[in-house]
Amino acid sequence: MGHSGTQSDIELRLVAHNMVEAIIRGDLELARSVFHTDATITGQQDGILVRCGVPEYLDFCRRMSIPRRKVNRRYEIVQLDQNGPVAFIKTVERYPAGELISYMTLSRLNGRWQINNRTIYASGSTEFEDAAGQGDSVPATRH
Repeated sequence: MGHSGTQSDIELRLVAHNMVEAIIRGDLELARSVFHTDATITGQQDGILVRCGVPEYLDFCRRMSIPRRKVNRRYEIVQLDQNGPVAFIKTVERYPAGELISYMTLSRLNGRWQINNRTIYASGSTEFEDAAGQGDSVPATRH
């Protein structure tokens, strides 16, 4: 299990921070630095499992105009667990009308931590859902 202050703990927290920054900015290069090339983003929309790749998800986020607040005040790492070359991080992003909860699995590959999968759950009504407003949906494979 990751212990606060270890090198892996610091690196994992930086990956989580950069993931949130990449989403906020719609920064594909920053996203590529933290997501594995085959990573998926999953969640539910209207009771249907939605899955897409990182570039499609970032494009969706850019179209929705996610609020640009200071990243260190809009999310919190609530759980971090690491064993050897695998880890799990749970983050909560808080908005006035709800929360966006992310569950991420990571692997240490080629000397660096990368996100393999990010599963998202939105409670309440997040600001970026409201900002989409035009019926936008994540371009994805539905299951």
